Amino acid sequence: MSGFDPDDDPLDGRSGRPSRRQVARRQADDDEADDTPAKKKPLALDVLPPSPAEVADHLETVRDLRGDRILVGRDVPLTKLIELARQGRHVLLTGKTGVGKSRLLIEAFEVLTGHRRRLNPATGTAYAPAAHREIIYLWNSAGLTDLLTEILLHLWHRQRLRIPGLSDDAHVEMYAAAAVGETSLKMICRFHLTSSPMKREAILLSLRHLSTDGRPAVLILDRLDRTSSAAAAVLMALSDHATLVGAAPE
Repeated sequence: MSGFDPDDDPLDGRSGRPSRRQVARRQADDDEADDTPAKKKPLALDVLPPSPAEVADHLETVRDLRGDRILVGRDVPLTKLIELARQGRHVLLTGKTGVGKSRLLIEAFEVLTGHRRRLNPATGTAYAPAAHREIIYLWNSAGLTDLLTEILLHLWHRQRLRIPGLSDDAHVEMYAAAAVGETSLKMICRFHLTSSPMKREAILLSLRHLSTDGRPAVLILDRLDRTSSAAAAVLMALSDHATLVGAAPE
């Protein structure tokens, strides 16, 4: 053989791996790409969160597919969970994976919002919805950004979001503009809530107003063991103004 250079061959003939020249070229291309500012995926702040009715419909579909429409043998813990949430007591469900913690949270959410009728085993009467409380089911509370975004979306959708520094009249005008498409939560965040601390303060102010208006919030969260330290710190601050009902494995 004459003049054969493995670096000129696209593949190493013995192993089928890329040649050293190809590896070096790809590395150079990667380094050049790293110098280009990456485009961050924008938050979908214009997308409304699911309403309680939509959440209930989704969970009903899941139960139909699974064939587990009936919760059996959990009346006592479910009753206790509902009563504690009504009283504004913080609740943490713990247990091994698969014992039904998430299911209890879902059932409690549906009962408290009035989208599922269940009988109180102690009285034989149906539970009444917790109309005096704002029930917020958080799908994803693991990261700080996800936690703040989900709460902001719910408050905005319910016209309960309060912006620090804005008067009551300004809030009325803000929601009137939103009703005709002249503003959105994305625009509000761009001009008024430009950082996580500012969003946190807006949420705290909103929760305080809910309590003052006689509708203290209940935040229902699953898999608290996945919550980041930053998100956990925010939840600790929110716990002074809202009831936290969550679950985590042992």
